[in-house]
Amino acid sequence: MAAIAFWLVALAVCAAPFLPALREWLARTDAAPLVVVREQDTNIRHFAHSFFDQVQAYFEREGIDPREPPPPYLGEFRPGQACRFLGADHLPAWTAEERDRRLIQTLLLATGDLVLEGGFVFEQEIYCGGQLYAGAQSTFRAVYAGTDLLLGDDSTVARWLHSQGHVHIGRDCRIYGRVSSASSITIAVGTRFERINASLIRFASDAPVAGAPASTGERRAIVDWVPPSALHAIDPLTLLCDGNLVIDAGQQVERHLVVRGAFALAPACRVVGNLKAATRIRIGAGSIVRGALVCPGPIAIGPGCVIKGPIISESSIEVAAGTVIGAPGRPTTITAPRLTIEAGAQVSGTLWASTGGAVIAPRNEQYSQ
Repeated sequence: MAAIAFWLVALAVCAAPFLPALREWLARTDAAPLVVVREQDTNIRHFAHSFFDQVQAYFEREGIDPREPPPPYLGEFRPGQACRFLGADHLPAWTAEERDRRLIQTLLLATGDLVLEGGFVFEQEIYCGGQLYAGAQSTFRAVYAGTDLLLGDDSTVARWLHSQGHVHIGRDCRIYGRVSSASSITIAVGTRFERINASLIRFASDAPVAGAPASTGERRAIVDWVPPSALHAIDPLTLLCDGNLVIDAGQQVERHLVVRGAFALAPACRVVGNLKAATRIRIGAGSIVRGALVCPGPIAIGPGCVIKGPIISESSIEVAAGTVIGAPGRPTTITAPRLTIEAGAQVSGTLWASTGGAVIAPRNEQYSQ
């Protein structure tokens, strides 16, 4: 009996951590959980910081003072890897062969500002201690700028791009990998991206970034939302809906909502809480959500909205013009396999599109450039 009792107690101890999952499986109280795949390194600036440290080690090894750099010369950055130290020259002098092939195969190091004419392919990393201007139709492996970085139209970045100042990405660019800034980023229409991080990310900054569109009509009075009787209370602040849920325009909602079907928020609503749905989420124009949006299916955010919390989807996210997500002092995260953001939107924090993100022209005439 003692041996049987011992094994029963051991089995109970081992099974205890699984009891909440078993209870959820037998009597589900929430929408299906999300699976958010993370890469091995969650620090978007990891490669940029590593490259910066390597550059500083090279300067120290070569005895280079960035404030009083020596004349340009060819050196060896890593064993077997040639580099071209540009010094204080703002305009590099390419050889006739490099101009004919439009191909630069050496790593570039510049201690001051740097201007790179367009139409070249740069196979190795580029370090610029000051402002970097890259002409149109350029292709880069990786770029680091000490202050502002301006990328011309129709350019491509294969791995990563980082600036300690402002980053401006022109139209129709293709940015693979990571883009980060210690300040702010502006991205023009037609650009495709994967992962972006900055305290302020603007999409076509010459378009408005806040305010509800004219289509929402006159400002209506906000009234407290009365939950339908069919909803179930999970806790005092959280309600569960077994099917679809639609909230009419002009409602003030101060609850967390979990919907096992589709969720739709009509225009000009205010929500203080998190919203989670099983199939899809649609946020009406001019609405404010002071919480998270979570859904395995697609999430569509109308024009002129304000979203304070993270936005997570296993499918796709669409953000209309005039929408503001996060704040410079309170960054957030937007992640989905596919992100589509209209020019005129503004985000503070991180955007992560594992399959691909795109900046498109505003569909609403009020936000046309």
